[in-house]
Amino acid sequence: MNAREKGIVGLMVGTVIFGAFHFFSPGVKLGPLKAQEELKELDQFIVSMAATLNKPDLVEARYILEKAAAPCRKNPFWAEKVEPQVVAKKEDLPQPEHAFIYSGFVCLGNKMLAIINGLEYESGDMLDPGGYRVGRITAEQVILNRGLKENKVLQLMNENR
Repeated sequence: MNAREKGIVGLMVGTVIFGAFHFFSPGVKLGPLKAQEELKELDQFIVSMAATLNKPDLVEARYILEKAAAPCRKNPFWAEKVEPQVVAKKEDLPQPEHAFIYSGFVCLGNKMLAIINGLEYESGDMLDPGGYRVGRITAEQVILNRGLKENKVLQLMNENR
């Protein structure tokens, strides 16, 4: 046996000896006098706690305990279904003008990519808000088309502006 196995066996033998001693030794028994003294102390503790609970400064605590024990009429975690009410139709609302920021461009061979609102677009791509299509891309500006005659020109935004 190596040292590790001897240590494990020694620990096991010590545990068995302690268990046998604990199992066969007589437990601590209270005599009738000591038990009566402890009962008197317990009675005194109960009387002092009852007196403390009847003090007027604990009225608020008693109220809180009564409310906590009462059943809830409505579950605060249950969401009520509220149907949305239509105030105005989408066609009736004024369409906001979308702000597009042309912040840069990328040249990949003969292909130009425009960076508009932080996203890369090439000529012919559709911009999500507003329904504009990317037209011509140059280093200074981007032309956006919507429909046949509506064009919007975005100038390159410099940090100096």
